[in-house]
Amino acid sequence: MLVRARDKAKGLSIRWVEADACTFHLERQFHLIFEAGTFQHFLNRSDQEAVLARVHEHLAPEGCFALSVGFTRPKLMTNTEMHDWFSYVNENGQEVRVSGTYEYDPVRQISIETAYRCWRDTEGQERVRRTPLALRHFFPQEMEALLHYNGFVVMERYGNWDLSPLSSESGVMIYVCRKARRVRYIGGLSPPNPRMQPTA
Repeated sequence: MLVRARDKAKGLSIRWVEADACTFHLERQFHLIFEAGTFQHFLNRSDQEAVLARVHEHLAPEGCFALSVGFTRPKLMTNTEMHDWFSYVNENGQEVRVSGTYEYDPVRQISIETAYRCWRDTEGQERVRRTPLALRHFFPQEMEALLHYNGFVVMERYGNWDLSPLSSESGVMIYVCRKARRVRYIGGLSPPNPRMQPTA
């Protein structure tokens, strides 16, 4: 992915870093940090809080942090049938049909989205590649509490990239945050306490 990113950047002055999002340290701060969909790949709270701690460390005092996660709706929790998604032509000129299934664990709030890529090889034999993807799902109040107790103040909340409000039909939750002025509880260091909360 970094090789492709460098190629797309075409010589722009960008520092590319390969590191664990839970533990990296760049020794500098930024006025804008954003992510677009990767947060759901962190399946447990300790990893989620570690990522937010790294963001907090690297965000300038008046900086802006924007993140997006999928909006979990009831109709997305019951779909276990195989569905055709799309098709494309691979580098060998073969048509690849992509279909998938979706399973949801309501206790862990984790979905398993399994993609099946089917094509015929040069000898006419059907080939199938199965690729599961686990995603952690969040509800609005849960996401806002996670941000709050990890040192962020939510400034704006949207339900789409056109900046429309979050509603029951939204596909994503987008949060625009800044650092809380005082942080006394970050990353699970102590239990939540109403007297020890970030303040705006």
